[in-house]
Amino acid sequence: MEAGTTTLTGRHDDSIWSLAWTTHGQLLSGSVDETVKVWSIPPLSPTSLSPSSPPSAPPSLTLAHTLGEHRLGVVSVAASGRTPGLAVSCSLDSTLRFWNTLNGEKEGLGDVKAGAGEAWTVAWSPTASLVASGTQRGCVNVWEVGGIEEGREGGVAVLPSTVAMTLKTQSGKTGGGGGGKGGRKEASAPFIFSVAFSPDGSKLACGGSDGLVYVFDVETGALIASLQGHTKPVRSLAFTPTGYALLSASDDQRVNVHELASSSSLPSSSTARPPSLVATYEGHASFVLSVAASPDGRHFASGGADRKVKLWDLAMRECVHTVERHGEAVWALAFEPDGRGEGGGGERRLASGGEDGTMLVFGVGAYIG
Repeated sequence: MEAGTTTLTGRHDDSIWSLAWTTHGQLLSGSVDETVKVWSIPPLSPTSLSPSSPPSAPPSLTLAHTLGEHRLGVVSVAASGRTPGLAVSCSLDSTLRFWNTLNGEKEGLGDVKAGAGEAWTVAWSPTASLVASGTQRGCVNVWEVGGIEEGREGGVAVLPSTVAMTLKTQSGKTGGGGGGKGGRKEASAPFIFSVAFSPDGSKLACGGSDGLVYVFDVETGALIASLQGHTKPVRSLAFTPTGYALLSASDDQRVNVHELASSSSLPSSSTARPPSLVATYEGHASFVLSVAASPDGRHFASGGADRKVKLWDLAMRECVHTVERHGEAVWALAFEPDGRGEGGGGERRLASGGEDGTMLVFGVGAYIG
């Protein structure tokens, strides 16, 4: 039990590789069992059982819908920040599927069949109808999702269109455009394991098998920076709520913090600095597979192949708590957005998903405020 709160549990039949909260207070989980599950989240309440109280069954999440049309394991899920109930999933079948999480039905007039290796992981822009997917050839495809019909009873209608742009990590070394199906994969092209939009939607970051973090300008498609600091693949990325910093988790057992702009909290005499590595956090005994930034902007969480979830204080640069509740590697983490869900009360909640198919939702307010 964490911090005197009730821990909620849920399960898949295989590994959980991705988690995402929706604007409607739901939690999405994508699994190697080929499904996306939509969970309703009850409030967390302090435990008040006396020693003489009879034991009760462990609480669990409420399964609202199972979305099961993928033919292979689900690698990634993402929820729209603009349209409640709209989500996307991608799978090892190289298909993007759009869902209405409120009624559990597939949305739109068709799936996006990206092509082999063209959709490994997905992220949804918080400010635009754009979905980004990493590829195996050193590129990020940005898909424009059009035809959103808001206000229709029962959800929204979505018509996925073609690739809006292809962002290349290495100009001239990865061929093809317009979806990149004609491109030739070069030996130097990194596998893109992770993608993330900045909170204002202006930047898109991706992490590669080469240990680099690439940052693009979304409007122009220009490569802003190639951030060094890792020696092995970058599995997960997360922007802090202001977009001031970018967190990267890697197989080198470290989480790096990259500064992307001068902070508004710095003295007025300070000038903007180019993107740079400002801190490294070490403490996991194996690969760091997932990272998530807390909505308070002062903490983050990391999950590793060592089966641990660690909570970190950004300013103090130290681990403030370690959760050891998973039986295998922790592939996915997601903080509940501020003011979302049914919990209320200011309690911060973190969801974690693991190789063992177990998902946990627990309060972390006692450790990160």
